[in-house]
Amino acid sequence: MTDFLYEFAEPNGVIKKGKLSAASEGDALSLLQSRNIWATKLKAVPVSQARRFSLKDGALFFRGLSNLLEAGIPLDRALSMVSVSDRHAGTVERIKTGVREGMALGAALDAVDVFPPMIIGLVRAGESTGLARAVSNAADQLEQDDELNSEIVSAMAYPAVLVAVGLTAVLVLVVGVLPRFVMLFDGIELPPATAALVSLSSFVQHSWPWLLVGAGLSGVFLGRWLNSSQGHAALLQFPVLGRLRLSFATARASAALGALLETGAPMLSSIETSSRAAGDREIASRLLRAAEKVRVGHRLAESLKSEGALTSQAIQLIAAGEESGRLPTLLSHASTLARSEGRRTLQTLIKLIEPSLIVGFGGVVGFVALALLQAVYGIRSGLL
Repeated sequence: MTDFLYEFAEPNGVIKKGKLSAASEGDALSLLQSRNIWATKLKAVPVSQARRFSLKDGALFFRGLSNLLEAGIPLDRALSMVSVSDRHAGTVERIKTGVREGMALGAALDAVDVFPPMIIGLVRAGESTGLARAVSNAADQLEQDDELNSEIVSAMAYPAVLVAVGLTAVLVLVVGVLPRFVMLFDGIELPPATAALVSLSSFVQHSWPWLLVGAGLSGVFLGRWLNSSQGHAALLQFPVLGRLRLSFATARASAALGALLETGAPMLSSIETSSRAAGDREIASRLLRAAEKVRVGHRLAESLKSEGALTSQAIQLIAAGEESGRLPTLLSHASTLARSEGRRTLQTLIKLIEPSLIVGFGGVVGFVALALLQAVYGIRSGLL
């Protein structure tokens, strides 16, 4: 389905604009003619302009849709009644048009390409066993991910403020305060620490455009590397940060896998789909390698353990679920426990970061102050 913008003239000559979804330009014209609208201009909206749903907006959309479906309202009417923001109204209209043309909901969601593959997989897996439950599972997953992201952002807010304030203080000292003292030190032999600071201040003042460019390029390359498989694998090796990432990846993947299996989806496709929910490329690769072992006859818990794909606690629960036949339930429990462990690890990480930043920036400011005091006392000794 493609969005089309059109213009037409009313009998009184007023030009009106509108928007509709259709499979092709010819279908769009036919649809307009069936509404007695003769378009003077018709233009396809590029797919790239489609707005992706945020986690919060997606959760609200699927939660509202699941409530309507559970109330017995047909899917096409539910899509018309569900409440969404104006920026997503066109996307929902495209989904509704696809459903009315005979597409399954999962296929219609896939066609608009604004939802994560894992969410589409959840809906598709449940279409044959219970669409309302599948849509509710999708809402649950998005709500959990949104809650998790909010917790991470909130936890990192204070350290981010510390970094911003610390860097600002250092820049003000080096660029604003130190140059005012340079004239006082002219012709005087400075202590090594003060001479180094004066040289640094002069370098920053004369080279700041290049420093900004270098910092920007370094940030871009570092960001790309950190978002790569190699970067994710490296982050997992850090003592506290690695445990944090593994816990949250376990929480996401376990919740997705449990929800998929609960709808009756096949094990292998469920593992592959849930790997996309992990939020970590290295963990996703480990899950896919575990799926290959399951394909040749190995048990799920054994395969996950050999690849180190999830936390040991989650793997123990998965093994118990395989033995008892309650795998979806215990996967959900594993997700809850991993999320709790991730929260505790996050708090530990914050407790390590905050004093480190305070001591680090305090040390820099103290070093600058000490260097200036050494120079001032040097001048005073020379006068005496």
